[in-house]
Amino acid sequence: MSLSFSSKLALGSLVGGSAIGGGIFAGSKYFLKGVEKSSLFSLLKAKNPEKRLISKTISNSDPTWKAAWKNYLLSNSNSWSLNVEGAKKDGTDVPPSDFINRCYEKSEGMVEDEKDPLYSQFLNYCTRDTLIKDLVLDSASKRFLDKTSGKDTSEWKSSWDSYKSKNADKTTGKDKWALTDWQEKHGQNDAPDSFKNKCTEKASVSAYSGSLLVEDYERVLDWCTANL
Repeated sequence: MSLSFSSKLALGSLVGGSAIGGGIFAGSKYFLKGVEKSSLFSLLKAKNPEKRLISKTISNSDPTWKAAWKNYLLSNSNSWSLNVEGAKKDGTDVPPSDFINRCYEKSEGMVEDEKDPLYSQFLNYCTRDTLIKDLVLDSASKRFLDKTSGKDTSEWKSSWDSYKSKNADKTTGKDKWALTDWQEKHGQNDAPDSFKNKCTEKASVSAYSGSLLVEDYERVLDWCTANL
């Protein structure tokens, strides 16, 4: 029995995918003649969770974009054929919008694996460190405690009690987060501002050391968040 054109077309598609040029798109993956390809963005999430694509919503004068632009310039290859005339390589230059747009165009590019030169470029020129707060914000079960006066009072008290119990025998400068007023504040019931501010500070550091999560990740979860 011969198949109708519509039946053949249906067989040429995968669930959620479409047939294009002899290959098939399925989500963020592309299959062609037995070769599976992934978008640079999805490959980044799978192979380098310690890195994040820098957001387009932040100013191009943000230090993360400046650092990325510096990395591009220091490569001395201008592999993306951008206008680099007069650009400084010391990290003070604000990257042009063409560079940022190119990062986002590249993020949708398809490659076989992380060994592809395009992935290496994307990783070096378009990403920043994954921060502890990124992981918390990604979570469907945790939220940061509100530092606003009068907010999350009982939650802060519980977190402060936990911190104190872990540092009961510590003198000033020896507690886990080396609070400047530890000696003065460790006897009080309410969490001091120094502790709340330290939560903000620690949440803003890199979440990984190499491929491993840093110790402060668990501490931030324990002392600076509440269950949703």
